[in-house]
Amino acid sequence: MAKPDVIVETIRGISPAGEERMSALRQTPPPPITVNFHGAQPALLDMSKPQAKSWAGIMDSVQRMKQAIYLEVDPETRVIAEMLLPLPFKVAAVKPADKKDDVEVELVVSHARHYLRRANPGYRTMLAALKTAQKTEALVLVTESRDHQQIIDVRPVPDTVTAPPYLNAPLSRLTPGAAPSSSSQTRTSSGKGGAK
Repeated sequence: MAKPDVIVETIRGISPAGEERMSALRQTPPPPITVNFHGAQPALLDMSKPQAKSWAGIMDSVQRMKQAIYLEVDPETRVIAEMLLPLPFKVAAVKPADKKDDVEVELVVSHARHYLRRANPGYRTMLAALKTAQKTEALVLVTESRDHQQIIDVRPVPDTVTAPPYLNAPLSRLTPGAAPSSSSQTRTSSGKGGAK
């Protein structure tokens, strides 16, 4: 299988929706749902998969809240293979980790430990993005692996994303107790389509 396309965007629309979707789900097999984005090609959610109904519900919530979503999509079929929830952060520090060449990233506001692994193919690009964000105090969207052990995607926050207002404050004013920890926010669970 070819390397999946990665989409990190806000959702413009999901079809079918509402009663039309409920009716479609009663079909055997149920037809796929089309997910349209701001600034990316549409993707398909295969509703015959076990996690699909939960993922569809999460996507509805993400669209309403004007948040971004991270998706890995088969480049040929456009079927969604993975879904994660990136979060906007400011970068407080980028420092060496215990493991050689890995880095530990301090994100505001989060009490968790975040790591960028040297083995990641996008290591250099993401490291540069994190260091630039730290220097400029710009917000970045950070996506982590399902086990939350490593950062897998870093990019600027799209204009279509509604970031928490407290992140507009200067980095010097943001402390770990200033806002809810990222660990309390919704994330998807591994292979089950639910939320962590």
